[in-house]
Amino acid sequence: MEPQRVGKSYAREAACYDRRWQSYWGSFYDYYEGALVTQLISSRVPENARILDIPVGTARLLSKVREGLPKLRCVGADLTPEMLRVASEKLPQDTCSFVSADARTIPFASNTFDFVLSIRFFHLIPAARHMELVEEMIRVVKPGGYLLIEFNNPLYGLFLGAAFGLRRRLLHGTKGPVALWPQQVRSLTGPHWRIVEQLGVYWPGQGRLFRIAPRLATALGRLGHLWPLRYLTLHTLVCFQKTGSSETIAG
Repeated sequence: MEPQRVGKSYAREAACYDRRWQSYWGSFYDYYEGALVTQLISSRVPENARILDIPVGTARLLSKVREGLPKLRCVGADLTPEMLRVASEKLPQDTCSFVSADARTIPFASNTFDFVLSIRFFHLIPAARHMELVEEMIRVVKPGGYLLIEFNNPLYGLFLGAAFGLRRRLLHGTKGPVALWPQQVRSLTGPHWRIVEQLGVYWPGQGRLFRIAPRLATALGRLGHLWPLRYLTLHTLVCFQKTGSSETIAG
């Protein structure tokens, strides 16, 4: 699905999008991912760093990051006006600015941000278009800064994800989310950016366990940070670091 088609699809869901995070699965995922991303950012950039969340959606994640790191200078970008409207209600303009933007042509100068987030987006885009998006996001990252992307794992729960995708195709005639094999993720590096960290997020049944034993569910989540166990989780958070300027990359 192309970014513009993604935007049109999510325009219809903007008003009710956050309801999906109220289930046992969603409530754990929302809590755990928010804490994990906040920790990642705080460990790698200054407390007053400038960050970009693209696509920001309803600012579900960015609002949690901003709550944990209140001195961050935040920008949320999205192609969908309806999503931006909901996001701006969560984060007032004095704490975060919002812009309409296509991830293929980000309206900021090169080397602008210390940290760029792209969460729950790449699974909607064909794998053949991923490098184009990574290159554009890397362009606006400062040298030494970071890009954090979430990818779906095809090995989730020992092919449980593939089984869900097959079920969706057979029952509804639709394709499942795009998932990347480890070698595909590694292929998204470039001459001036590299992978510095990978963390798995969400085991099968972890949301149900969180309702019963939150501490145990959180401890189990940390196992997903380890190789090769992270490839069995639903998603992998992949952190790239930019090692050269965008002028160098362009040259």
